[in-house]
Amino acid sequence: MTLKIPLYFGGALACAAEVGAGDRVAGQAINIAAFELVQITPDATSQNSAVVVNASATTMSAACPLSATQPALCSQLFDLATSQAVSWPLPVAARSAAILYAQNTALVDSDGDGIPDSQDTCPNTPSGTAVNASGCPLTTH
Repeated sequence: MTLKIPLYFGGALACAAEVGAGDRVAGQAINIAAFELVQITPDATSQNSAVVVNASATTMSAACPLSATQPALCSQLFDLATSQAVSWPLPVAARSAAILYAQNTALVDSDGDGIPDSQDTCPNTPSGTAVNASGCPLTTH
């Protein structure tokens, strides 16, 4: 069972949280021992993306497509297919494309727990582990 909890700030719906309730059935009581809301400030960097297209029959070495307009973002581009940071020049296979997105490197989350590495005091949390705002596994009392 999954509980959907609407969260309101200033009278307006800000977001909704989903809480997994395990094997509970409708009508059973559920006690929540720990619930943390963490404010996340939107980052303008993450609203940038680019596509590098190679229509030729040979691999090409592409320069950063943002170098003329936003050169500072070139060091913050990641490959959508691999989630890896891009190094320039970028090799692009024949007749293919690379979809890139910008990410503030301070917000990279290596262990995938939802907490940026810069704030994660428990790195390498196992996949699927529920964590607190510090990236450490939740404990039950």
